[in-house]
Amino acid sequence: MNKLVKVTAATGLALTMGVATLAPVVSEAASVEGNVIYQDAYKTIKTFSKSDLQTLTGVSLTAGNVDKVYNKLTEAATWADAGYTNAQASKIAQRVSAYTNQLKGILREIAAKDNVSLKVIYLDKTWNEQINFGSEYTGGNVVDEDNNDNGTIVEPGDDTEDNSGNNNESVKPSTGKLAVKDLDVEIEYKNFDVELQYEVKKNGKVEAEYENEFTGEKVKGAKAQSIIEGIFADFDMNSTNKNQIVTHVLGELKLKNNFKKFQYEVEFPNKSEFEFKIK
Repeated sequence: MNKLVKVTAATGLALTMGVATLAPVVSEAASVEGNVIYQDAYKTIKTFSKSDLQTLTGVSLTAGNVDKVYNKLTEAATWADAGYTNAQASKIAQRVSAYTNQLKGILREIAAKDNVSLKVIYLDKTWNEQINFGSEYTGGNVVDEDNNDNGTIVEPGDDTEDNSGNNNESVKPSTGKLAVKDLDVEIEYKNFDVELQYEVKKNGKVEAEYENEFTGEKVKGAKAQSIIEGIFADFDMNSTNKNQIVTHVLGELKLKNNFKKFQYEVEFPNKSEFEFKIK
């Protein structure tokens, strides 16, 4: 009887050890707030590295796991763990779901390269709230006329949520208005900053702000609109040539090219976007 008990106990131990050995190892998601690369009263830009995304989602980001990581990013809880409020997290998750192709493309790039991070731009103004995604590159800041490194072009596909009713349809602006839906430019120098914001609302009204600490100008409304439209009056707003954009803007504002940061973001009426940052 004792031998039977001993044999049974030993067998049970072997089975238990066998189950423990064969059980899959599953990582648990955890909180990580990413790297804040820019923040002011209305805009926050964060980047999340490959390791950050793995921590947030509990899934190793490889080419074969892109869909799994993406699915976790469609959950509001994931973004709450990234340091956003519950309301913000819910909106980001909805935006991820609306931009499936774009997000998966960025994730594939991150999986393939160690110097690429996911960039999340959260813009929250009284009259304008936007959430955009892009790729942030590390290891060099080069102004390249033909290469789009350090910038992201967003071309929404069929899975893109459209709230304007005219997705992929060009909207001809009225005389004087820029052929954009939204434009943001920020230039930082050692002792002063220059910033401009320009948005064409659905009803055709333009809301604009312009601040130039070098000249002491800080205006809103029609005055800001006139200044910004004058800066880009003879410029091709569809240009994705970073060197051309920087040269034009600095020339119009009579600024030198020894800036600390130049950030450019534009969204067009068809909801395509282009952005880049040079430091």
